[in-house]
Amino acid sequence: MTLFSKKLYSLALALALVASLFIIRPITTYADFPETVPTVAEGFVIYDATAGQVILGKQENTKFYPASITKIMTGLLACERIPDMTAPIAFAPEAIAELTPRSSTLVPAAVAGEIMTLNDVLYGMFYVSANECAAQLGITVGGTTAAFAELMNQRAVQIGCKSTHFVNAHGLHDDNHYSTPYDMALIMAEALRNEKFFKMATGKNYTIPATNGCATAREMTISHQICSGAVPYQEVFAGKTGRTPEALRTLVTAAQFNGHTVIVVIMKSSDEAFYDDTLKLLEYARGYCNGRYTSMTWEPKDETIYVTGTNSLKVRDYPAQSGSKVVGNLTYGQQVKRTGTWGDWSQINYMGTLLYVHSDYVTTTPPNAESMEVVTTTPREVESIDFSSISISTAAETTVEVPSTAAPASIDVVEDVTDPNSPSSSAEKKGATDMQEGPIKTLMIVCIVLMVVLAAAAVVYNLNMRHKRKKRREMRRRHRGDEFWK
Repeated sequence: MTLFSKKLYSLALALALVASLFIIRPITTYADFPETVPTVAEGFVIYDATAGQVILGKQENTKFYPASITKIMTGLLACERIPDMTAPIAFAPEAIAELTPRSSTLVPAAVAGEIMTLNDVLYGMFYVSANECAAQLGITVGGTTAAFAELMNQRAVQIGCKSTHFVNAHGLHDDNHYSTPYDMALIMAEALRNEKFFKMATGKNYTIPATNGCATAREMTISHQICSGAVPYQEVFAGKTGRTPEALRTLVTAAQFNGHTVIVVIMKSSDEAFYDDTLKLLEYARGYCNGRYTSMTWEPKDETIYVTGTNSLKVRDYPAQSGSKVVGNLTYGQQVKRTGTWGDWSQINYMGTLLYVHSDYVTTTPPNAESMEVVTTTPREVESIDFSSISISTAAETTVEVPSTAAPASIDVVEDVTDPNSPSSSAEKKGATDMQEGPIKTLMIVCIVLMVVLAAAAVVYNLNMRHKRKKRREMRRRHRGDEFWK
């Protein structure tokens, strides 16, 4: 082999290695599915508040730092114990003193002596996780932070909490301030039964008018991005965010499925995964409450299935439309191995990895190209429940500002004692991720084509050189023979 052909072979091999980086990408396989839902969160619970039972949990009774989901209890006590939420209140210096560096506050933060209504303080605490507002509510209700914390602990016991202890109204870190996913679900369920709390928690936007401490109105959008609509999920109607360096990400989310109020609590998740974790758990709850499977029944299969009715069936890393990533596509008529079913989803062996497709678009019978319609649009995959059919009577009575249907202009409000520029969740980046898949696939195809072309060129070149060397040898033999007979 000549030096040139060796270089061609080396280039082809390098391209093959580059292509393999896109083809053989690491994909998580959920071997323990469906007995649990894989999450980054160390603890979670899916609690059916209507039935009063746990649907699914992981370390649901383990103590974690709650961070700002503490404010659910603060809001409940304020709604229960303050008869007139329209009464004005001046911020006490003690409330402002409880703030720590990089603590989440109103924008701009309230100052000592600033006067606003208790309703403004309540919404500021819940919507943008303002710690000075939580401290002020605690002082207003209990007289001091310590006295209010004692009221919080007494109320937690009344609710049925077994492993919860509060020392402040806002959730800023203290080693003795802790709760569990299950206890926080109980607290949220109780809070939603309070009409004033429900009215506040189910809104999206709120405006605090100008005050003696702030010349302009404070426009606020609720920081829980599934509730605000920035991360869409139709059945979700309330929730609260939380984050401190010690607690990491905590999140409480309430949704309604088939007449059941379901509360999902995650604790000690990450900036990148806390919304994804919640979306997966919501999908689990959706299927459970809608009877698509009984107690998450898993049916093993060993059969070949064929794609029908669509020319671009999405392959997902988790059996859900929300909270899962699209990792590939199947084309009309393509056959794959099905290894099991779970509700409306089929587990398939896709390039050696167990992944999922929606069962509405596959069949065990080879499709008849003449009789079957080929859909050229993206499949709907899962039909969402019509939220208008779900009765939440007090939601319509809220007096908060009606939210715009457009995406909020700003959703990067600091939720707790964190950097205001903290990374957004991977759920917010899904659109960008999906948009990147097309160029990646194109690059992969181009690399493979170049690899094949260069390899073929190397082979042709090598054969051509061998032919030329053979002709030269023959010419030399003839020349030597002519010299011999002269």
